[in-house]
Amino acid sequence: MAELYWNWKTFELSEAADGIGEMYDGLVQQMQQAGWQDVQHQEDVHGYKPGIDLFAAVLYLPIAGREYWQIIAVGGDANGQQAQQEIQEIQQLINQVLFL
Repeated sequence: MAELYWNWKTFELSEAADGIGEMYDGLVQQMQQAGWQDVQHQEDVHGYKPGIDLFAAVLYLPIAGREYWQIIAVGGDANGQQAQQEIQEIQQLINQVLFL
């Protein structure tokens, strides 16, 4: 049976970024390099993790200025431990996005 897991926190966009779209674009690259497939940037960033049958989405909702709610959701047939591990991996990928 498929289940949904999620995590949220506030996120401050770096001053080096032109906008949240640049964050999304950087995350697409990070997820693809980490083995996620069919990663797309639409209203969110979402993709599929093969081998554990897991989908993930990352969404930023504006609060004020450069502050956002960051929401990471994963769902599929993975167990809770696998899902939490993937949420942590995605958070690490987000932390690795650099702006020049």
